[in-house]
Amino acid sequence: MALTLHLHPYDLALRHTFRIAHGSRDIQPTVIVELRDGNLSGFGEAAAIRYYGQNQQEMMARLESWRDLIEQTPLTTPEAYWEALYPTMQQHPFLLCALDEAAHD
Repeated sequence: MALTLHLHPYDLALRHTFRIAHGSRDIQPTVIVELRDGNLSGFGEAAAIRYYGQNQQEMMARLESWRDLIEQTPLTTPEAYWEALYPTMQQHPFLLCALDEAAHD
């Protein structure tokens, strides 16, 4: 089976209001990244944190622009997968982290 990327936007409702100097929020927008290979799926998450310049729609668009690379890179080990993706995604650590989480899952 071939590796496929599935993106799931999700608004995580927080149990308690999160407050810091940058503001407060009760919902944390996230992008759930799913790497699927046959009947197996691994999941990772990237939070769309405004003060880090992260936006849910832009994050999903960027992942879509990398779809071919993500799906065609062999997932032999999570470490090798990360190394192969890093040169392209190094400026987007939130997205790289989500893919790394999914590969480890």
